[in-house]
Amino acid sequence: MLAAYRTWVAQVIEFTGAWPAAVWDAIASILDQVSTDSREQEAIAGLLDTHVWRLDETPWTIAWVDADQFADIVNRVLGQYGFGVDLIAENFQARLSQAAACAHAGIANRGRAALAATHIRLEEYLLIYNDRRRESVGNSNTKTSGANDLAIDQAEEMRAYERATADQASTREFHKPSRNESGSLASLNDTESRYISYPQAMRLLNERLDATPEELAVWVSLGSEPECGGIPAYLEANIRERPRLLTFDCWSEADFDYIAPLMSAWFVAKDIAQFDPGERYITYPALFERWSASDQLPDVAAFIVAKVREDRLHESHPVTLQSQLSLPDYEYPRPPKERTMLPLSEIRAIEHEDAILVPANETADERKQRLQAWFEEEQRKNPRGAQMRTAKREGISRQTLSAILKRD
Repeated sequence: MLAAYRTWVAQVIEFTGAWPAAVWDAIASILDQVSTDSREQEAIAGLLDTHVWRLDETPWTIAWVDADQFADIVNRVLGQYGFGVDLIAENFQARLSQAAACAHAGIANRGRAALAATHIRLEEYLLIYNDRRRESVGNSNTKTSGANDLAIDQAEEMRAYERATADQASTREFHKPSRNESGSLASLNDTESRYISYPQAMRLLNERLDATPEELAVWVSLGSEPECGGIPAYLEANIRERPRLLTFDCWSEADFDYIAPLMSAWFVAKDIAQFDPGERYITYPALFERWSASDQLPDVAAFIVAKVREDRLHESHPVTLQSQLSLPDYEYPRPPKERTMLPLSEIRAIEHEDAILVPANETADERKQRLQAWFEEEQRKNPRGAQMRTAKREGISRQTLSAILKRD
């Protein structure tokens, strides 16, 4: 049941991201046929917001993922077979509520980013139009009219769009740092309000929680929603008074990568120090390795797919929520299953309920010894790329592997 809800949420998030651009394209096609002026920018922006949503508003598409309505539908369907949700109410309602909170965060983030990018397209459109208008006036003493004189070259508009998407969310949700006693902005050296870069944050989380970059990406994708247990991350916090909130936006298949955006991330030191994860995650390769250690599963890949279809194992890909593991034949591209993340609580519940025997949890020293042995094995095969192959085998990044092997 939750799998169906998450699939619907993924579709709503995609629609939310595409809607502002679709509205702007319709408006722009009309503007190309009439005389416009830069003084009308506010009116045009108001028209855009009327048919989309304002930057300070929550996208109306959130109503499409209402958890109560979904629970009612499930109750009615189950009622046809003589039983109701009350048989699984406690577990189902708790998981549905968490999924709904995360869905709201994902829709709001995608909506803000998409609308901000569209407003930039509007500004670029008017700048190009005004430049052409001035050129037209300079070449003639009489004012010309007509769609041909006012039309914006399609290639130029496309370049404007590309520039807009390169800085998609200049007006996204902001975090404003606190000020110290003198009234000046808190610096990077202030204790609680200071920002720390990704390497510093990752080192602290790794030392305290044995966290991985992939896991941090999931927490960042959940944002600052308390119900989801996320960590807010920011961009350019070292040079901006109001740094932009980092979100994982998917505009093309190249955006399936959720590690590269983290390299630009900054975090509030206090958030990292006090973070208590509500859920832990591992990659698909790590789960495959974990269950391959059991002699009860001759086909681990098929078993994982079965648990997903049984609605007992749910993906948390930081960018698209779901991957080819859940949606192998989806109409839009989905990231490969090897890059998805899976919750440890559900994995452990499956192991308990299905009586899957797996080796006891390793200590940090035992894991280091095992990875060191793997690394040496790969080096004997071919020293070139040995670290990368070892990291891939464990389902972690090369940087994480290096940190583990160097740990005292």
